[in-house]
Amino acid sequence: MSVANAISLQRIRLQGAENVRFHSVASTAGGVVTLAVGTAGAIYRGCKGEAFTRIPSGTRRTLYGIQVHSDLDVTITGWRGLRLVSHDAGTSWSMAPPSPFGGAERLLKDVAVAGSSRWAVGALKGTVLRSRDSGRTWVVFSTGFSCRFNGISFENEMLGYISADGGILLVTRDGGNSWEEQQTEPVDWLGIDCLEAGIAVAVGTRGAAIGTRDGGFSWHHIRFAGTDDLHCVHLLGDFFGFAAGEQGTLLKFGGPKGP
Repeated sequence: MSVANAISLQRIRLQGAENVRFHSVASTAGGVVTLAVGTAGAIYRGCKGEAFTRIPSGTRRTLYGIQVHSDLDVTITGWRGLRLVSHDAGTSWSMAPPSPFGGAERLLKDVAVAGSSRWAVGALKGTVLRSRDSGRTWVVFSTGFSCRFNGISFENEMLGYISADGGILLVTRDGGNSWEEQQTEPVDWLGIDCLEAGIAVAVGTRGAAIGTRDGGFSWHHIRFAGTDDLHCVHLLGDFFGFAAGEQGTLLKFGGPKGP
């Protein structure tokens, strides 16, 4: 596995986030508003990647996922089916009916959209759920692997990725019918995100990060040296975006073309 060119890295200081573990980061169209969510009901909101402030969430439950529906409408999912909704780009939040996944037995951690299909992964025994009707009904889907799955992302209906413990990354090129294990370093891959043209970045323990520009056929190290465990990554462009994780870590990265 080769090493990518150095990528510029900025650590964003967040007031009162020292004990927060971030589980998800996402942005509205064009990256105008960026949100990071995590433990103790933490929601941090920034404009154009700057000036992040903590927004009251009304809960102390752990928040796991962010779904951006439009520039104004955003949903956050959390522990035991918790759902928060915002209609003003994350400035204020209100409780919504629980998610269709129900209780905590699956401990769902990430959800991806692939055309009319929805995919969800959880932390218990490699749980994968799939919906073919835009989320109205869900069924358990087997990938053939039993490790803990942490993140999932689809570029389109055919090409998708799963990040998992034990140095495992999975790639599907046939819409989830089969999954191929990728050879990587022995860390737990905690989050993954992808864009069009075969670009994807995975992050994990001890600040590990790798990227691909060819749809997962080859992977390259990205230097995020000196950081804590990274649980999530969000791409805004060609190897440009945000990564977040332990102890309030929020990184903004970008620069050269990458691998």
